[in-house]
Amino acid sequence: MWRIEHDPDRSLLELRAHGILGLPDIDALAEAWGKALAATASNPTVALFDLRGLEPLEGDAVDRLRMRVKQPALALAHLERMVILVDSAINTLQQRHALLDPDREFVTRDPDDARTLLWPEP
Repeated sequence: MWRIEHDPDRSLLELRAHGILGLPDIDALAEAWGKALAATASNPTVALFDLRGLEPLEGDAVDRLRMRVKQPALALAHLERMVILVDSAINTLQQRHALLDPDREFVTRDPDDARTLLWPEP
């Protein structure tokens, strides 16, 4: 299961996924994610991937998520940060392995840390 929400008031794109994500799920998610990215209209945006409750991904699924979902977002200059919130050691390792831009992309298991990373104090 997954869902994507755009909150323009908070300049936030939020992707939540839990359970099992197979390749067809990631393809459908990627299509919806592309529409959500377009909805940001080049306004400064941060992204939260809340993957708590997600079963570890199979090898091809990790690569597909990275290439079809994360890479298009990080290619946008107006995406300021992407925080990936996970709740297991294996998902932490998978997502750290799949990092594309360590200056704008962060993996954490702590919800408070996620908020701080999304909206750091000036």
